[in-house]
This record gives sequence, structure tokens and C-alpha cells, in this order.
Amino acid sequence: MVYFYPIYLDFTEIVGLSVVLIGVLSNALSSIIGRAINRQRASPPLVVTGVSMAIGASILMVTGVMFEGLITLTPTSMVYVLWLSIVNTAFAFILWNRAMQVLRAVDISVINSRMLPQIVVVSIVFLGEMPDLIDWIGLIVLALSVAAIQVLQARRTMTVDAAREEGIQVTTPEFLDKVEDKQRREKES
Repeated sequence: MVYFYPIYLDFTEIVGLSVVLIGVLSNALSSIIGRAINRQRASPPLVVTGVSMAIGASILMVTGVMFEGLITLTPTSMVYVLWLSIVNTAFAFILWNRAMQVLRAVDISVINSRMLPQIVVVSIVFLGEMPDLIDWIGLIVLALSVAAIQVLQARRTMTVDAAREEGIQVTTPEFLDKVEDKQRREKES
């Protein structure tokens, strides 16, 4: 909230922030539930995607009709809607659900963190928006964080692989010390 200081909100802004907060919490809950379902690998990604999209689409359709009423789509609009629903949504979520089945949580987090820079690029290219200084600083911090996670994970993987080569049980707490000692000896010689 420091970013928005001093805060003077009227009623519509409070409603807007409340809607955003509900959306963020719903997204977080969806990610947790989705990860739990996909970790079990009991259902293929197509089924997980189909069920979740059917529920979400039904809620959106009812809400849209309630607030906006029915609209008539032109043939061009129908092509856009089909493209967005099949390629941008269904196919993307099938890939996402498959990734959640086979990747670790930290890898999923890194993939998710890369969305923000992509959104910035899209807003620059298509909307002509240009981020200000604080936005660029935030993106740089994000990029450095993602890079740090990648480097730390790569080092951890190398350490575990080295321990396995040495015949050290990776589940023991002292395996990291033994591997680090070995790596230090190799550097000294």
C-alpha cells in the first residue's frame, strides 16, 4: 500500500479494490486446489481443464447475462471468441495442468512469475502503454528474483547429483557437508 500512499478512496474505488482482492484470493485458491488435483495424476489434463472451464464459463455466462444482457455476435466476433476460448484458454490450460502434474512447485512458480513481463510487453506493443521508473524497477527485481531461483535450483541439483555419485544417501542431513567438502578439495587440487 506504500505504492499508493496517501490513500484516499471513494466508494467505487473501494468496490474495485474489493473485486480485485476477491479475484486474487480466488486465483490463489484455484492454484492450490489445481496443484493438489494435478499432483495426484488421477485425471488427465484434458479432464481437469474441461471440468474447471465448464464451471468457470457457466459462472461467467450467467454473470454476463445478468449484468449485460444477451448480445448478438457477428461472424468475425464468433471467430475471435472461438480462437480465444480454444487456443488462448483451453489449449493453454491443458498445457498448464500437464505442467502442474510433472513439474515441481518451484518450477511452476518461476513459470508463473514470467507472466508479468509478458503482460508488460503486450501492453507496450498493443496498447502503447509505457511503464514508468518504478514499474521498470519492479520488473528488474522480478527478473533478478527469477534468475536467483534458477541459479539456486541448479546448484542444488548439481549438489544432489554429486552426492548420489559419491554413494551418499541424499536423505541424510550431512550429505551437503560431504559434497561441499569434496568440491572444496577438488578446487584446491
